[in-house]
Amino acid sequence: TIVAGYDLVNEPIARSPEDWEQLARRLVAAIREVDPYHLIIVERLNGLKGDWSTFHNLNFFLIEDPNIAYTFHFYHPFSYTHQNAPWTNVPEDGPYPDESVLIVPADTRWYTATFNNPTLPPGNSGWRYYRGQKYRATDPNLLTGKPAFVSRDNSGSAYFGDFVIEEYDENGNYLGNVCEGKISSLAGWHFWSEDGSGKIELAKGRRGGQAIKISGTTADTNAAGNDYRFAVTPGHSYAISGYMKGRRVSEDAICMLRIDFETSPSGKKLFRKNKEYLRYELEKFIEFRETHNVPLYLGEFGLYQDCFTEGRGGLNWVRDMLELLDEYDLSYTYHTYHEYPFECNVMGLSRVRILEAIE
Repeated sequence: TIVAGYDLVNEPIARSPEDWEQLARRLVAAIREVDPYHLIIVERLNGLKGDWSTFHNLNFFLIEDPNIAYTFHFYHPFSYTHQNAPWTNVPEDGPYPDESVLIVPADTRWYTATFNNPTLPPGNSGWRYYRGQKYRATDPNLLTGKPAFVSRDNSGSAYFGDFVIEEYDENGNYLGNVCEGKISSLAGWHFWSEDGSGKIELAKGRRGGQAIKISGTTADTNAAGNDYRFAVTPGHSYAISGYMKGRRVSEDAICMLRIDFETSPSGKKLFRKNKEYLRYELEKFIEFRETHNVPLYLGEFGLYQDCFTEGRGGLNWVRDMLELLDEYDLSYTYHTYHEYPFECNVMGLSRVRILEAIE
């Protein structure tokens, strides 16, 4: 058996960045006591206490040793690369590339909203179309917008049906709809309650359709449509309109359609699901290599098998990655063309099309 080197830990998770750094230094020191020559590979920290949100940070540290290489894994965008993977609970995703899909920065946060739209009246009311007021995006910090259904301090029930968000230019000219929603499920809707009260569920809508029902709230509560995000153009105006109805709506309740606007505190920008997004994510690691003049190796990149079903564009993703890796002269391991379920059959035999793409 020939040993090329030692890879300390695969995808390390620790209680703190310091824990992994201390352990890695101890391991390197122990290896060097008996083997001063072989290559040692140190992977960046992948997450903290099982929280993989830190996966978006670099999480590298330098070790003083003449024969150290640094490694990382690359599965961006995760919603695409791991779609339908049973251990992730990531649902089915669309094709790659897809210029219609927005990819928001990891630090995207709520920033402000349209608070002056019409509200449901107290008591019972039938389905009615409510037209929201225009909101002009003059704040340079605005990055994205998305629809939100608000049912605040409402012991009764508020129903929200089909909606639309319109866009207007600087002169107030209508440009089109940045999103249109026909309620069919709760997928893509994030329910938030200030005090944990309230319930969200799918209900019967108007004309045989579906609606979102929010009931029994005692504080600020809303459902935000993350799948309906749109890019905000500075100087443009936006207005949300749609159908609502109420049942036993509280006297002091605030039930309305709203646009929630988001920002990136770090000033990062939006991307589409394409090669330029892959380049952006990859360049962070290339910058680390160039800044510190250290060897860097891509230990894993690849796709779950469902990305290769017809129309998903799995091979497009692989080809784009390979072109970027060649451009940046970065060595890699494709994960994996000889293991179920990352693009192989149940016997673990390699699929020729992946080999052809890599070659």
